[in-house]
Amino acid sequence: GRPAAGVLIHEHLVNRPHELGAFIEAAVKEHALDPAKPVMVGYSDRANVAAILVLLRPGLLRAAVLFRAMVSFQLEVIPNLTGTSVYMVAGHRDRYCRPRQS
Repeated sequence: GRPAAGVLIHEHLVNRPHELGAFIEAAVKEHALDPAKPVMVGYSDRANVAAILVLLRPGLLRAAVLFRAMVSFQLEVIPNLTGTSVYMVAGHRDRYCRPRQS
C-alpha cells in the first residue's frame, strides 16, 4: 500500500513491473499458455504497475484495463504498442489523479 492517498512509492513503480513481467513469462512457459493472450486488469496501485509494464515490455500483454492509474513519468521514446489494447479510466472528480495523468 501507499503511505498516504495520492503518494506513489517509487520502489513499487521501478521493481514491481519487472517482477510481474517475469512472473507472466514464467507462467506462460510453465503452463504452456498462449503468449499472445495475457490481459491485465488493475485498480489504483496495480493499475500503475500494469501501465508501466505495458510501456516497458511492449508485446507482453495483449490488453490492459486500468482503473485509476496515475502516469507518474514520461518516456523519452514511446514504444510501439500496435496490437496492445489499453483502456485507462479515472473519474472526473478523482482527487488524486488529474485528467492529464490518465
